[in-house]
Amino acid sequence: MIDPSFQKPAVPFLIRRIGGIRIAVISTGTVSPKNPDPLKSEDFRRAYKAARADSDVLVLLDQGSIAPDSWVERDGEGMGAPDIIITTMSRKEPCTDRIVGKTHFVPTVLLAKSVGVIDISPAPDGKLQIPAKLAHLELAVREDKTVALEMAKALAELRRKDEQKWLWKTLAKRSYYDPLTCKNCHPDEHDSWGKSGHAGAVKVLAEKQQLADECLECHSEMYRQIGRIVISVDDVEGVDCGSCHSNSLSHGARYRRLVDNSTAASHVCRSCHTEDHSPLYDEKEYLRIVEHKHDRTLLRNSPTVK
Repeated sequence: MIDPSFQKPAVPFLIRRIGGIRIAVISTGTVSPKNPDPLKSEDFRRAYKAARADSDVLVLLDQGSIAPDSWVERDGEGMGAPDIIITTMSRKEPCTDRIVGKTHFVPTVLLAKSVGVIDISPAPDGKLQIPAKLAHLELAVREDKTVALEMAKALAELRRKDEQKWLWKTLAKRSYYDPLTCKNCHPDEHDSWGKSGHAGAVKVLAEKQQLADECLECHSEMYRQIGRIVISVDDVEGVDCGSCHSNSLSHGARYRRLVDNSTAASHVCRSCHTEDHSPLYDEKEYLRIVEHKHDRTLLRNSPTVK
């Protein structure tokens, strides 16, 4: 199987037991200048033989259309031919299943108007029957809501990762300090902050669909610094280290006792906890809730200063 972000094998092959039948899936991988014929590579041949030996049904994903009939006929006896080859198809080829020896060549389809179906079942003689066919999709049938939701989540996660790549490049050029940077030396304080309302300030807005600029100005330090946020229900994001401790950032290897600068000043809190937005705000009570005792905790991994 191929990890597309690195173009190198991620796992040799996958095996799943379904209804008592061991089904293995292995991929040829993609063709590249460094690997013009993956079928001849020692890594592939070693993985292929292991997959064939450990499975009842072997499925080969031919990503580059590099497993021709001659390969099945030539290497079928020596390595053990695959039961199914899922291959690519040109627009001129008929979209039909064909059999070479005992191997089914099942093409992928264009425009997702049909799907390949393989019913694997034991025959009376103990051998497996592996008929393959194409099932044409009824376009008038509504999409399954559960599948649609999972697809939406997957696409949203891909967009989030793309946004994060852009974000970290942007952050490297601006004066925003990611809380994970602070966590390197302040793990206990970071964990304490992660359980506070400050850490979930953006999530609160997202749940209420109130991600307006005027709200994010107080709910997100990231937004204040770079004018953008990355939303994820799994990640903490909101009022973070830089919001309250900007005077201490970034001390880095020039570490000294920064107690004088580590406590947030009242005017910093009051800049967001105004009478209009936070009428019940009580400084003593609120500080008690979000306090993580910076001045009473020794740093881990403290740098040495001469």
